[in-house]
Amino acid sequence: MKPFFTRSDTVWRRPTGCLHFYAFPSAQADIRRDFSAMAEALRPLAQLGEQPVEYLHMTMQMLDAYEEDLSDELWQRALADLGRTVATLPAFTVNFAAPSIEEYAVEAVGQPQAAWSDLVDTLQQVLTRHGLAHTLTAPPYGPHCTVAYCRSAVDDSEVERLLRPVATATSFRVDQVSLVAADQHPDEATYSFRVLESWPMSDV
Repeated sequence: MKPFFTRSDTVWRRPTGCLHFYAFPSAQADIRRDFSAMAEALRPLAQLGEQPVEYLHMTMQMLDAYEEDLSDELWQRALADLGRTVATLPAFTVNFAAPSIEEYAVEAVGQPQAAWSDLVDTLQQVLTRHGLAHTLTAPPYGPHCTVAYCRSAVDDSEVERLLRPVATATSFRVDQVSLVAADQHPDEATYSFRVLESWPMSDV
């Protein structure tokens, strides 16, 4: 595995307050328990940075924009529109395969589905409609959650030895969209975030 924060998409204009749209599980969701157990098994490897379970998330869209930008009226109109639009989209469940060793992180990859693609497309369309297309970055390759990011180079076999006995398929329900201000912690190879606003999806 290679250090996660050497990836080009981790080079932000600054490491704090970067706006993202996230989905994250409820406090009672099984995935939090499952990921905690798997992260605990990987702790002997100092080369990995455990993503704290309280910051477990799925990125739907990263933006080249920051918390202070939200004072602009353009953003206020876009977010109001986004809330109304998200409320029309049905909630859905993402089923994740057992986490696997990827090039830069230990990740659980979700099954592709139209509901996920529709949600990501909607976020992009609303921002574009309000003149904010310039803030959009490349969307994620698909639904995924990270157990641990690579802090320093480590042989895959060392990770596999600890991960294989505990790797568990899991899931969580996406029933809201949240705008967060995300912070990078490269020395720890983790992220944290502050929720700025959340919008519920439809249960119909």
